[in-house]
Amino acid sequence: NNNNSSNNNILKVISKARSINEIDHFIKGVVIQHGANANSMTPKEETQLIELLGRRRAYDSILAFVGNNADNRQQGRNRKRSVFAYTAAIKALAQSSIQRYRKKALRVLDYMDEMQVEPNSYTITALFSSVNGAKATMDLLNRVRQYEHLKLG
Repeated sequence: NNNNSSNNNILKVISKARSINEIDHFIKGVVIQHGANANSMTPKEETQLIELLGRRRAYDSILAFVGNNADNRQQGRNRKRSVFAYTAAIKALAQSSIQRYRKKALRVLDYMDEMQVEPNSYTITALFSSVNGAKATMDLLNRVRQYEHLKLG
């Protein structure tokens, strides 16, 4: 399948990139702006890409890929991703040692709500690892109670 080989090439290019800037340039230039297979990726491929970006600490690329940035919104390039892709993005951001990226994990949940993608229990678990302190934890707990399908009580 041609799409499969193109998607594998995307993963190879990112694996071999020498810097985060190189990854960001590739993601923004090829996957986002030109739509090179970004819509034809399976949920598994989206998740693999985001996990790879997380391992490379390319957090801005993760946010750009899931569509959670102002440039995508202004230019109408929002793409609905799978719950698995959003969960992988939240998990990667939550594991960052940089506080501003951990805070952006909750913004991915906002974006999921906008795109009408319901979180699953794995999404919520990943979110809880992104918050610090009792107040932030309680705020998140109160927020996730709105998702009736999760049966949180």
